Formats: sequence, structure tokens, C-alpha cells
Amino acid sequence: MINRICSLLFVTVTLSFCARQQNCSDDEISFISTDDILWKEKLAFNDTSYIRLCRCVSLEVTKESLIAQISRIYLYDDNFYIYDDNVSQVLRFNEDGKFVCKYGHKGNGPGEYVALSGFYVDPYRKEVALFDQMAGKVHRFNLDGTFISSVSSSEGRLFTYLGQCEMLNSEDIICQIVSNRTNTYNCVVLNRGDYSIKRVLSEHFVKSRLGEVLNNSVYSISDNEISCVKLFSDTIMLFKGEDVRYEILSHTLSEMPLKMIQRRIEKDGFINTWINAWKNNKYSAGLTSIFETPRWRYIEFPYQDDLHSALLTDKTTGRNITVSGVSSTFFWDLRDIAGHGDNTFIKVLNPSFFEKAPIDKLWEDSPQGWDEVASSSCPQDNNPILILYEMQN
Repeated sequence: MINRICSLLFVTVTLSFCARQQNCSDDEISFISTDDILWKEKLAFNDTSYIRLCRCVSLEVTKESLIAQISRIYLYDDNFYIYDDNVSQVLRFNEDGKFVCKYGHKGNGPGEYVALSGFYVDPYRKEVALFDQMAGKVHRFNLDGTFISSVSSSEGRLFTYLGQCEMLNSEDIICQIVSNRTNTYNCVVLNRGDYSIKRVLSEHFVKSRLGEVLNNSVYSISDNEISCVKLFSDTIMLFKGEDVRYEILSHTLSEMPLKMIQRRIEKDGFINTWINAWKNNKYSAGLTSIFETPRWRYIEFPYQDDLHSALLTDKTTGRNITVSGVSSTFFWDLRDIAGHGDNTFIKVLNPSFFEKAPIDKLWEDSPQGWDEVASSSCPQDNNPILILYEMQN
């Protein structure tokens, strides 16, 4: 039965898929073998074969640090850097969840911004930079929150549609561009000096009139290689220098034709088109996010009756584990990842989660630190709770 499920989930596909994207040789394409996949109904937080430690962190609530919703989160040097799109702010918390500082505030003066669309942490210069979409500028700050300078960019219009952003190397920034009518880019590299577009890595299949965001993270970086995923596609594009290669995952479903995608999005919108593709089970809904550590790669995709299926790959052994289904520890299991650090995946539990969750069930089998978090305050009235999965090295 397990082999049958695996065979249905991942099968070798023909080279015609890649040929439709662009001309490429056999050496540039690789496939996931069904022999390398282990089917699991869950990947529990206390499964030490994969996860070294799972713990909860409650983010401190102060007048300055109240969070409406975490849009993006990045772990750097044991500190959490958080972008809250709802109230347009970037905050820093330490490893215990204590509030450290806030970067800038709304206004028109030095160190102030009109409206943010994203940020990145610069580990080379020890800085945090904020993208100001309305001003077409990037505002730079020291890690302690001290303002450094602002840089105007000719690509300011692009800043309106930013998603995840991260330093690729000391001179380049890689940015996700969310679906929109103005740009078809999916992933671009910006020059750190003037924030001009240096390279377009991948493009959206379509433009969305609503600018809806579905992909949580369309790229990951590991060992100077960039992995990009796209909706309505089972292909991962890997960029290293000027070289491009492909990894193809197939759910035995065909790729939806481009014109059909365009028609459906015009009629139903971007997100509904994706959901309907999953429900109808005729065309692939594609890969929705990717996160990576030096050893592990985590890819989310909708499969069968589970919108939150994922594939965890151990890059040292090539072993692949599919994660799906609901378990008794579902709330804590490794899924719905929202951010990462060097060896850590991060899940975010927003206050609204606790309004629906059976709190008594959460107590039965929970990660390190949950007892303290739950007993010290009412989760529904708190900032979001972070679940950290420190992976095995």
C-alpha cells in the first residue's frame, strides 16, 4: 500500500515538461525516484530522527511590539526579525521572545517611511533594510535600530509587490515578487548598491488583477544555489552562477495550460484558481513554498485531501519524506512553515489559532516551553507564538 501511494504521488515524467519551459539537456534535469520516498502520516515534533529539539517562544507584548499578524519572519543570530504587513512595521525580538527594538516608523523625515512592503537582514554589514514602496527608497538601519541612510531606487515601482527578501551574497539581494498586473517576475536579484534589477530568475505564469499572495516563500538559498518554485508547476528551478538545472516532482497530474490559467484567474481570481485546481484534481496546483537549511529542504504542495502536504528532503542522504494527514499532535507537527534560520524551521501560531484549537488537547503532548507559555498568560490575548524546529545536523 505504501509503495502504491508513493507511486501515485511521485512518478517519473517525460522531458516534454521541461521542453515547454525552455530547451535543456538531460543532464540539467533530475527526478525524485519513488524508491527514495518514505510515506508518513505525520512528522511529529518529537521525532528525533529529523528534529533535534522543538520549543515554543512567546513574543513579548509591549506598547511598541504588539503584532497584528506576522507576514514574514527571519531568524538571524538567535534573534527574530519580523515584518507585520497589517500595521507596516519591522520588529526584533531576542531568542527568548523579549522585544529588542523597532526599525523606523511612519513619517517623511530621516529614518521614517511612508509604507513598507518588505525588509531584509544584511549579515555582512550587520544591518536591517526596509523597502518603502511609496517613496521608492530603501532605508538602512543598524541592528540596534539606529538609522544609517536612505537609498533611492529606479525600481521603486517594483517595491510595491515584494514578498520574501534575503541577502544572496555580500553584493546581491534576492527578492520574491508577488502576483500583480505590473510585473510578471516571480524571483529577481537586486544590486545591493542601487537596488536595480541585476537578474530575473523566474517569472510568473500569469498576472493577477487582485495582487493576491499565496506563495509563502518561492525560493530558498543553500550553498550559493537558489531553488525556485512556482504555482501550477511541479518543477524546481535551481540556479548556481549562470547554470540552471531542474528537479521535477510529479503528482501524476498534467501542467495546466497557460491560456487556461489566464482565463480562470480573470474569472475566479488567483487564490480560487489554485484551490479549484487542487479540488478538481485534473491539473497540478503546483508547489507553494520552499524553505531550506544546510541539510534539510522543506517543500509544501497540496495533495489529495490535504492542502498542507509537504516533502522533507535530507540532502545528505537523498532521502525524501512526505508529510501529510492529521495526527493527535497535529498542532505541533512539522508543517505550515513560515520562516527559517541556519538550522531551524519556524511555524507561527497567531492568536486566532487558539480561538479554535482545543487547548486541553495542546497540553497532552507539547513541545518544550509550552507549559510556561500557556500558564503565564492567555494565548488568545498574546502576540503570536513561535514554534521552532531545530533540525538534526
